[in-house]
Amino acid sequence: MKDCIFCKIASGEIPSTKIVDEEKFFIIKDIHPKALKHFLLITKEHYALLENQSEKQASEFGEILASIHKYEKILGIENGFSLRINQKAGGGQEIAHLHVHILADY
Repeated sequence: MKDCIFCKIASGEIPSTKIVDEEKFFIIKDIHPKALKHFLLITKEHYALLENQSEKQASEFGEILASIHKYEKILGIENGFSLRINQKAGGGQEIAHLHVHILADY
């Protein structure tokens, strides 16, 4: 999407330090952390909400979520973490591009 900040980060148009950079997603530090460790897992494909996903996208997203454990050590969240997906403005979503907050060490 043309004006989406996350799409611009994914394409390299806006520079960012990607801690993890996989085919379907990447992980960066949140610039406004709500915990000592706060990361954003961002899908490279643009869709705003869970409800906008096709069946294929939903399946791939499930696989992405199931893979987070692989990155615990690099993110320093081996002792546990929580995931948060904000949906729509009333749910706290500020950027209309599906992303997951990974929070640890509150």
